[in-house]
Amino acid sequence: MAKNEVNYSYDKFIEEGKKLCLDTNNTFKLCLNELLNINYIQGNLNISDNIILELDIIFSDVYSLPVLYFQIYKDGIPYNFDNYIKEFPPINEDLIKNAIISKENHPFTGNVYSYMHLCQFNFMIKEINNIKNILYFWLSLILQIFNFDLIKIIKKD
Repeated sequence: MAKNEVNYSYDKFIEEGKKLCLDTNNTFKLCLNELLNINYIQGNLNISDNIILELDIIFSDVYSLPVLYFQIYKDGIPYNFDNYIKEFPPINEDLIKNAIISKENHPFTGNVYSYMHLCQFNFMIKEINNIKNILYFWLSLILQIFNFDLIKIIKKD
């Protein structure tokens, strides 16, 4: 492990995932794949009156960080990511440069989802010191690509 590299485990992912579910009034939910006995996080975000972003956040043993499977729906019909980005440009244009989108089979459902390849993005995160909640940090950056601010759905105490 590199000198500054973040050490992130599945158990930490689940701990932070439970906090995310509570802090967002269950906008995000912890799901269980009973066959594999593996938890993942699912969220449905209302981007606008007619656009829903469905996210599945899965812990990757390869990267030791979360990975993202997603679907975008406009008026209940699957919506192309490129068209979505034109309609809702990323909050941070630099982040989109580190995200490559492809179609992949979801590892738990088998359905075809968009998959965000985050190799460069994840390497960048692993080099940042003193992140108190890696899932929040990671998700807040990812959602900027979708022009969505995580703070909007965090409950205020």
